[in-house]
Amino acid sequence: MPALLKVKRALFVFVCVILLLFLHSCKNNQENIALDLYFSRSVKRVAISPSQITCGIIESSSLSGLTVLPSGIISKHFDLPPEGIESISAYVSNSEYYADTIVVFKLSDTSKSQEVLASVSKYISQLSENFRLKNAAEHQKIKNAVVLEQSGYILLYIGDNPKAAENLFKQMIKSKGA
Repeated sequence: MPALLKVKRALFVFVCVILLLFLHSCKNNQENIALDLYFSRSVKRVAISPSQITCGIIESSSLSGLTVLPSGIISKHFDLPPEGIESISAYVSNSEYYADTIVVFKLSDTSKSQEVLASVSKYISQLSENFRLKNAAEHQKIKNAVVLEQSGYILLYIGDNPKAAENLFKQMIKSKGA
């Protein structure tokens, strides 16, 4: 009987140590789901990345033939401030005959939004000038471009369904609690 009691005590101590380690690791890991003793539905929201937004818009739209714009090339298209942008995801048409473009900027400093918006406006103007005589349908897409700023994100969308892209962008930002 005393041996059984020692095993029970050892097992109890072992379970308590494991539980304490588990609770300690959850408390220190800020990316984990918030855990309370009653396992309520409290969840920490994680910001969405620009690439998640651009990929979501591409998947839900009829756009095809897009290629990712590498970070080293983005500066050739946009005159951006040296600081204030946390990350960028940019896709452009891989054909010179189409103007389709999706770019999402995530700002680390929202005071830089006017500079980024001015750069986006300049990009749209240059693109519009390039397509004005080349392709009337693409020029119309550019005229209907969506430029939207919300919760530290800026969207530029040039494509066939700007309203759907705008709605999806707003929904994605809202659902992630950004």
